[in-house]
Amino acid sequence: MNSKRMVLAEIVLGIVQGVFEWLPISSEGMLALISSVVFKDTLLQSVQLALFLHIGTLFSIGVFYWNDFMGLLKKPNSPLFRFLLVSSIFSGVAGLLTYATLSLISGGIGVYAMLLISVALVFTAYLQRAWHLKKHSTVTRVSARQAAIVGAAQGFALVPGISRSGITLSTLLMFNIEADEALRLSFMMSVPAVLMANIFLQFQGFSITPGLVIGAFVAFLVGLFTIKALTGLVKKISFWKVCLALAALNVVAVLVTVFV
Repeated sequence: MNSKRMVLAEIVLGIVQGVFEWLPISSEGMLALISSVVFKDTLLQSVQLALFLHIGTLFSIGVFYWNDFMGLLKKPNSPLFRFLLVSSIFSGVAGLLTYATLSLISGGIGVYAMLLISVALVFTAYLQRAWHLKKHSTVTRVSARQAAIVGAAQGFALVPGISRSGITLSTLLMFNIEADEALRLSFMMSVPAVLMANIFLQFQGFSITPGLVIGAFVAFLVGLFTIKALTGLVKKISFWKVCLALAALNVVAVLVTVFV
């Protein structure tokens, strides 16, 4: 693939990240499938690519929740700060374990990896179904134990097919956290996690190309313009059905790969 097509492909990946980050459908799963076809990436490489593109939507979240983040500087002992601190620690530990496990899977996005993504999508669908059944909760305070569990759940969302927002939202709602507050906490807790993940990537020797920077910038712009509309859409549409449909399509792709 020539350089112009490579950059165009990374722009498309940036658009995908900027849209799917706000939906309870795994953006990592979508990026993994696309990057495996376009770049012939391994499962681990696709995860690395997804982590870097999250830098773009990280800045989108920063702009959207600017006042909340500025409030943390004024009140460093606030419940929100403690939630972000505890959840980030456990997210980092779980994320490292998940990353190490994924690094053992060599080669491209083959049959087994595609089946893993399908299973993860079904799991996300289950969580989304549970979320829709419990979205009328009223609690707004998260305990340290609950923050640790939510953080660990976020770390496991490195697996392509498991939606980060889906699993964190569902876990928060499992603790009867009010829906709007759960949505805010889910997005805000992704910021330190993405920062830590990308620092870790640099220690792993991850190479940042101009095309990737462009892709991340596109993700930022698209994310900035879509976050409000799509987070509102999340409350209205049963995305668990979409996850099941994507899982079914993925299984069909596996069957075609094996038998055709």
